[in-house]
Amino acid sequence: MNASEIKGSPMGSVPLSTEQKDVLNELINIGFGRAASSLSMLVNQRILLNVPQVQICALEQIADSLKELSHSDLAIIHQMFHGKLNGHAMLLLDICSASTLLDLMNGGTGTEQFEPLLPIDQEALAEIGNIVVNAFLGAFGNLLKIHLSFTIPSIMIETLGQMLQSFLINENHSFAMIFKIRFQLSQQNVSGYLVIILGGQPLEVLLKSLIQEGMIP
Repeated sequence: MNASEIKGSPMGSVPLSTEQKDVLNELINIGFGRAASSLSMLVNQRILLNVPQVQICALEQIADSLKELSHSDLAIIHQMFHGKLNGHAMLLLDICSASTLLDLMNGGTGTEQFEPLLPIDQEALAEIGNIVVNAFLGAFGNLLKIHLSFTIPSIMIETLGQMLQSFLINENHSFAMIFKIRFQLSQQNVSGYLVIILGGQPLEVLLKSLIQEGMIP
């Protein structure tokens, strides 16, 4: 798995030093490594999750960061999480990528299309999103000794604009972490995004936890 790179900073947040970025990158790679392992066990084949870059941005900047997803309907797997860190986690896939991923994980070649996505297809995608979110955020919680609880995943088929509308009017959410991920199965790759929207002053909480655990000075 390639090392991730953190770019940008949320408005009004604590600026990240190079050392802080390095620690967060390490946590991110551990989290996605666990997610890949869990997915591999689910489908009984090796799956790699590549995380080349992470962007931290204000909510109003999400649309610009996800421009390539703005022209079509998306399969959006959504979960809320609570604890010292609170917010929303969403796995975003365009319908074509979602169909390819489903076919590959069912042992196909990635060419069969599932359009429209049937309820059984949506259930499978919800399980994939649940594994990715829980493994990734669970790794954060375990390493930082932060207890997180999760809601049952739900899946929506809607546009990026529709998804963002409810978050942009909620002042309790301050910024987002955006991960462009690539599922590597067999000979094909499928790309998607994991978007984590955090509320209040969560970056400060995260940095305090890193300091308490001796991971950063």
